Amino acid sequence: MTSTYPLRVITAAELDAWARMVTTTYGQDWTEGGLRNAAASIEPGRTLAAFDDGRIVGGASVYGRVMTVPGASVPVAGITLVAVLPTHRRRGILTAMMREQLTGLYESGGEPVAALNAAEATIYGRFGYGVASHVAEIQGDKRFMALRPGTDVGDGAIRLLDRAEALPLLEKVYDVARRDGAGWVDRSERFWRARLADGGRAREGGGTALRFAVHTEPGGEVTGYVLYRSQGTVVRVVEVVAATRQAYAALWRFLIDLDAHTGLSYDGAVDEPLKQLLADPRAAHTTVVDNLWVRLADVPRALCARRGRFAPAATRPRWTWCWRCRTRSARGTRAATGCGPAGMRSRVNVRGPGPICG
Repeated sequence: MTSTYPLRVITAAELDAWARMVTTTYGQDWTEGGLRNAAASIEPGRTLAAFDDGRIVGGASVYGRVMTVPGASVPVAGITLVAVLPTHRRRGILTAMMREQLTGLYESGGEPVAALNAAEATIYGRFGYGVASHVAEIQGDKRFMALRPGTDVGDGAIRLLDRAEALPLLEKVYDVARRDGAGWVDRSERFWRARLADGGRAREGGGTALRFAVHTEPGGEVTGYVLYRSQGTVVRVVEVVAATRQAYAALWRFLIDLDAHTGLSYDGAVDEPLKQLLADPRAAHTTVVDNLWVRLADVPRALCARRGRFAPAATRPRWTWCWRCRTRSARGTRAATGCGPAGMRSRVNVRGPGPICG
């Protein structure tokens, strides 16, 4: 906390004032419904604000999720809506908020991992965050997009459903897929509401309402879905989730075959299989940018939650940590420890399943 700009958790009555500060910082107008989709997913009891003479001038929020990592699922603190008014930049407010969040997570025994999407790539490295994943921004020319001859699309069918009918089916498919996908997070009801928000900024530029296409096997099992909207002649793909490779291929064939559209856009994984399915891979252009930034808030619990072989490396210029993690396998127990002064780089290489933390 800074003595000049004290920090504290907001009250429910302060949520609108806090949201106005955030939208002003992000260059948006506070309108009815403007940030209310986000407000439905944040936790006011975990939302910080910095004050200047009673006015909110900065803030940051945390929401709890569970992330899939190799061999396990780990509680993750999602850091979101971090903002400082342009009138109060370079006064230590952001640093104070980051320190308050991370110290609070550690001392309370909260989530051992903190994660965020960075608005700018130069901000969060100084607070111990590092790039954990990238996203592939895919732009496709549908006039030249077609699946390779012989691509296995299975025997399933795709149906367009309304939101109420589709939602319970989407939830089931997503929950199956995310358990096998490193970096995927759980999605409870409130996060589904935020994901499917369909007003305001979601339709900027003349976008249509969200469409729900569901892939069903001949026996009735739902094995995939796609969320998309049209914007002029471009198909804006919001999400593609498939439990089988045939469902994945069938969903992309459906999108490619949509009439009256010449372009397609989608933010997918770096190893997205789409280009390997295309007869002409050059029909889809990819730009790779940073996506998820991660920081270990509690090193022992974060490392010991993950099974198998791993070798993380981290530099922590402002905090000194000591930790120990052991894994047990048929060959015996391996232990790794780390402790050092500020600026020290620590590496750990642990093999074997069944972690034991002490």
